[in-house]
Amino acid sequence: MKGYAPIRQWEIFMMVFIVFVSAFLFGMMTGMSREKHKTAADMQRLKYYDKNHLSKNGWMSEDIGGYGAYRLVSLDGGKNWYALDGKKIKNNEMVIVGSADKVYPHLLERLNAWDRLERMARNKEKNMDKKIKWLKQAGFEVIKTK
Repeated sequence: MKGYAPIRQWEIFMMVFIVFVSAFLFGMMTGMSREKHKTAADMQRLKYYDKNHLSKNGWMSEDIGGYGAYRLVSLDGGKNWYALDGKKIKNNEMVIVGSADKVYPHLLERLNAWDRLERMARNKEKNMDKKIKWLKQAGFEVIKTK
């Protein structure tokens, strides 16, 4: 080997070290890219779930059909609501008793009226006739005074 300087032990160590560091950094960048893609897909699924899988829980008063708790679920963004058997919910499974309108008559009307009242309060509705109509739908008695 004329003309070549002998490779010292530290030079070999540095070359091996640079190869290992480069491989490690490449692996980390690849892993981070995969995790970023996985996180974006998880966020899409979460947005879909939040938009379409809705629930309403609460307590019924006697003027709505008796005392007791209610659990309602919608799996299509609020178009159809179903009553759940709250005593049989185990392991993230739900037992649908039937349509919410049939199991709890007038409950959804009352809950929707309360939702409208909340929106009215937030938006500062000016139309007094609408206010009175929504208050009555929510179960309030409106008395006009002079």
